[in-house]
Amino acid sequence: MNSSDIKPVRSEALDNRKRRNIGGSSLLFVSLLGLINLGGLVLLGLWFFNASGYQQEAGQSFVERISFLEEEIDSMKIANEETLGSLEEKTKFIDKEIRKLWDLSNKRNRKNIDSLTLQLKEVKESFEEISKANNSILAKQRARGLEIAKLEKVQADLKTNLSNLDNSTESFDTN
Repeated sequence: MNSSDIKPVRSEALDNRKRRNIGGSSLLFVSLLGLINLGGLVLLGLWFFNASGYQQEAGQSFVERISFLEEEIDSMKIANEETLGSLEEKTKFIDKEIRKLWDLSNKRNRKNIDSLTLQLKEVKESFEEISKANNSILAKQRARGLEIAKLEKVQADLKTNLSNLDNSTESFDTN
């Protein structure tokens, strides 16, 4: 097959159709539709550019507001950093002063603690001596209590013997 042999083949229905020429009224109608489309496109273009102008203004106001907020945030950040820095300095100073006071108080209290420790040791020694003396006194008191109990028993025995003796002397006297 040669490329020169290739020809487009039209269907019979298309071939049998008569070609009509566009008349004057049809041409006027098509032209009117074209003008309406052109006018619509012009209006659409104007509306688009007008709307984009509004959007551009709105975008510009958003950009201005965002930049204002960024500036505000930056200024607040700087102020916060300065405040934080001064607070850190004050905190360091206060910590330093507290350490000085603790050291001074500790030195002063150390003397008192040592003094109180010595006094406590002396009190413990005195308590131990008193406790020993008290234990010896209690032992002596128990021993005396036992002696008193023995003496009371001897006294009771002597009373019974004496009463027996009185009874026996009375029985002699009556005899």
